Amino acid sequence: MELKSPKLEQAKEPKLEWREYSLDALRYEIGEIERVVETVLGISRTDPTFQTTVQAISEKVFYGKLNDLSDTDWARLENTDSWSELSVGDFEKLDELVKIHGQTMDHIMQTITAGKKLAAPIIFRHDGKLHLVSGNKRLMLARVYDNRPKAIFIEE
Repeated sequence: MELKSPKLEQAKEPKLEWREYSLDALRYEIGEIERVVETVLGISRTDPTFQTTVQAISEKVFYGKLNDLSDTDWARLENTDSWSELSVGDFEKLDELVKIHGQTMDHIMQTITAGKKLAAPIIFRHDGKLHLVSGNKRLMLARVYDNRPKAIFIEE
């Protein structure tokens, strides 16, 4: 779906609404949580603590509450190009970045045009750093629309 579609043009600067995670929504993020456990925490998938760590983080996401993502935290956030590569109204760059990642915005745009809330990005605090677990495209869209995103912050 092109971001310059008539539906999107008519929906100039939609207000993005954010939601917490249901069990069904959380299932879609398990792969990203596993990636963080392996790459950020350095726990091998064969390590006996791998699954319990994934489970513990998943529970924190499920019970997590929405918080505003400040500009300061957004600028520090690892694993996203939503802050450094985009500016307000830069839909062409957004299209380019989405294509570079081999993805589309179809599902997110369908959610927005249906008037539904987007799953909040998940941010992991670890060793004084902020790492995006999930939600890069949602953050990119928030950036170009100049919307303040909500996120779920979790810690180890």
